[in-house]
Amino acid sequence: MVAVVYPDNLAWRRILKTLGFASDGPCEYKGARVERYVLDVGAWTARRRHDSSRARSTQ
Repeated sequence: MVAVVYPDNLAWRRILKTLGFASDGPCEYKGARVERYVLDVGAWTARRRHDSSRARSTQ
């Protein structure tokens, strides 16, 4: 999965990092300079497993 965000949008950049996205550097999207973030399938799967095990342990 790929996401792009304006470099000065720090809130969205924090959200993407919290969700497990990793910065892939600057790029151009529709004529605008943006930061590209990618989410690796393995990282996403590991995060889902970790979050679901935490939810079960707090119940």
